Amino acid sequence: LTVNYTRIGSVVVMDLTTIILGTSNSTSMTITGGTAAMRPNSQKTILVGVIDNGILRPNGIAVIDTTGIIYFYYDIAGDPMTASGTKGFCRLSFSYTVI
Repeated sequence: LTVNYTRIGSVVVMDLTTIILGTSNSTSMTITGGTAAMRPNSQKTILVGVIDNGILRPNGIAVIDTTGIIYFYYDIAGDPMTASGTKGFCRLSFSYTVI
């Protein structure tokens, strides 16, 4: 997976394509390896469509951590994914500040 982003000053705009992973028994889904230029200085949370156990959940969230890791959660409460089925997320574009 390649994450495309543009940084202009203190604003990052990130684009993610739809991805559907194979069957997973994990309760977590993350993207790792974010470059220093895209890392915020405080966590940023956005509403995203996630696929959990093969079902689209339109009210999932993604949390962009200060370490560059993007964590995905089942719902806006931050609940973990179920431990079965396919996981993924829908195509999305979002912006946040890095300062």
